Amino acid sequence: MSLRSTLGLSVLVAISLVFLTGVAYVAATPGSALLSFLAKALLAAALVVLLLWLLWKGMQIGLWRVGRRLAFSYFLIGVLPIPMVLLLGLLNGYLLAGYFLGHLYRDAARDLHGDLTQEAEERLAGWARGGRPSRRGEEGNFSFAYYRDGRQVIGDDRFPVQWPAWLEVGDAQAEEASAERERVFDFVALPDGSATMALAISKGSRGLVGIFDGDVDRELARRGDVWVALLRADDPQADSRVRLQLLGREFALQPINPRRSYAERIEFFGSLKENARLWERPFIWWGELSGPLRDLGDGSAVSEYLVAYLNGHLATVYRHLFSASAEVDTSVWISLIAITGLLSSIYAVAMLMAFFMIFGLSRAVNRLSSATEAVRRGEFTTRIPVRRRDQVGELQRSFNEMTANLEESILTVAQKESLERELEIARSLQESLLPADLPQSDAVDFATLFEPSAAIGGDYFDILRLDQDRLVVVIADVSGHGLSTGLRMAMLKAALVILV
Repeated sequence: MSLRSTLGLSVLVAISLVFLTGVAYVAATPGSALLSFLAKALLAAALVVLLLWLLWKGMQIGLWRVGRRLAFSYFLIGVLPIPMVLLLGLLNGYLLAGYFLGHLYRDAARDLHGDLTQEAEERLAGWARGGRPSRRGEEGNFSFAYYRDGRQVIGDDRFPVQWPAWLEVGDAQAEEASAERERVFDFVALPDGSATMALAISKGSRGLVGIFDGDVDRELARRGDVWVALLRADDPQADSRVRLQLLGREFALQPINPRRSYAERIEFFGSLKENARLWERPFIWWGELSGPLRDLGDGSAVSEYLVAYLNGHLATVYRHLFSASAEVDTSVWISLIAITGLLSSIYAVAMLMAFFMIFGLSRAVNRLSSATEAVRRGEFTTRIPVRRRDQVGELQRSFNEMTANLEESILTVAQKESLERELEIARSLQESLLPADLPQSDAVDFATLFEPSAAIGGDYFDILRLDQDRLVVVIADVSGHGLSTGLRMAMLKAALVILV
């Protein structure tokens, strides 16, 4: 970059800094709110423009050389996309892992709902055959209430007195709900506000309502091998909720309370060591949103929705996603490693080829630039060694031919100038042979004009005095032009002078 350009750049930067300082002072000075806002907006816009301009100038200065420009272009095309693709792959992997955690959670919920349904159906069938009702499940995980003609006959205070017809789902309703991906399983709110899983089945005048009697979060986590925390929309952390607009609906999402969840996570995952390996850290977070949380008695919505916060690690995904067969896993990993190695080798070869191409082209352009600078200094014997067989090599050969022709032309011009100087000297010598001081006499006057048609001609005149009263006037013309004619004319003058 030239000194003039550097000075101009420095002056512009100084002016910009002074302008920004003035705008910042106006923005910081107490006064009109509108003026302060406009000053801040102008300051921000000026900063953006200045930064973009400095970036553009920096790129112009840094990428002036062709080699740097080619290397930067290769970086943009061949290197920069790699971390972007890796980042995109990591993001996709995280999303897929989150989807998989959701899949494990839904499978666990369906499994729990299936166990509850199976035991409820067995109890209802036994009761219909005259068996003895029991409110507790065989393992103590479920509780049941028995209904006859729409009223509870056996059950505790958590169950409604009247039959919850809203909870009973027929075959047609189940198919419709499954198609809509809603109510695949039901969460209901007990009188104390806690959420649990429930169902209602009936046979004739008899019916049975069952609920999961325990910590549903822990049970879902145990069955799905993924940590689960169910939170209601009206959770006490309402002030910290984040509202999300999606497809015309508003969802209020709140963070999990660490005081409530950290100890449970430690218990579930065993330990959360700071120096744990990456696949042992439960950094995968996901959320599953269900429909409204309804009251077990009348089906009224007590909460807008129920969110299941899920947490897991890569070991969980690996344990459930990959095959349990060591032979299959080995074959898959060998294939993946082989393909990865092949693609990496191809990319390494491509990088090596690109490096040599950039290096060779940059060196050729640098040689051409140095040779051009040498010619500009007057070194017309400069030649470029040509080894390339491409357009750049053709350009180098054309440059060599041009410098050779230029050198020949310069030599021709120099020879011509030297010859012209010699002819000028010969012409001066020829003119010195002609008389400069003509004799004066009262009887005759002399006037001469000598103007040859070429640099050196054959014209000759002279006036020689014999004695006091006699003069010899000589006028001659030697045939031809040039040095030979001039020499003959000088010989003639010498002979005449000797004779006279």
